[in-house]
Amino acid sequence: TVNQPSVAGSISGATAVCPGTNSTLLTLSGATGTTYQWQSASTLNGTYSNVPSGGTGTTYTAANLSTTTYYQVVVKNGVCASVTTSPVTMTVYPAAVGGTITGGDTVCVGAVYVTLNLSGYTGTVTRWESSTVSDFSSNVTQISNTTSSYTASNLTQTTYYRVLVTNSSCTAYSTTATVTVSSAANGGTTSGNVTICTGTNTTLSVSGVTGTIQWQSSTTSAAAGFTNISAATSATYTATNRTIKTYYRAVVTNGECAAANSSVDSV
Repeated sequence: TVNQPSVAGSISGATAVCPGTNSTLLTLSGATGTTYQWQSASTLNGTYSNVPSGGTGTTYTAANLSTTTYYQVVVKNGVCASVTTSPVTMTVYPAAVGGTITGGDTVCVGAVYVTLNLSGYTGTVTRWESSTVSDFSSNVTQISNTTSSYTASNLTQTTYYRVLVTNSSCTAYSTTATVTVSSAANGGTTSGNVTICTGTNTTLSVSGVTGTIQWQSSTTSAAAGFTNISAATSATYTATNRTIKTYYRAVVTNGECAAANSSVDSV
């Protein structure tokens, strides 16, 4: 029996990938052989070793590479001497690192601006993205900004930001920064003016409030001399043992927004 000489053929399918989860099918064609053995090396002219997962057919899947790797196939036909293909290169690009955004803040609705900064990234800033949904599953806006700093302005609702970073063909997202937007404070309206007997009690209430309540009182006038009443932070306040005419109001604060006063009532 006379075997034909071994013919190495050539490998196709080699490409460039990002590190980590990747999968590339390499195919040997034009070969003459009865046995095949795929081999790999970390350098082009280094020592090639048999791939760890078989690799004895005309195809081989290079998977989950973290560094650039070179592949060749040893082809043997019957009793004839083996031959080896020219090596091919599976290039692994450097990983992209998304980095961290700082500058997230709590602001009042319509705030003029908030500056966000990206640091600790590897690659090139491709774009900024914003969304009113924290997981960016919807309402995503792509922002044409390729610098490491972005100024958000005139926000009307809480908004989330992230950055897409590209390194060669690899991509990564930064951490998410949150700009929390507080609604403007609304002081609301207190219950009507009442007249009581000296030394007795009455309960005041405030409605239509947006924010956190702090009751104040003044014995001077409806426009001056107001001071905080200790522990009076609910929607109602009971004025006890009144002996002189007193004016009451609620001061309402909401996040970073300016405080607002309720209407003033007297007892």
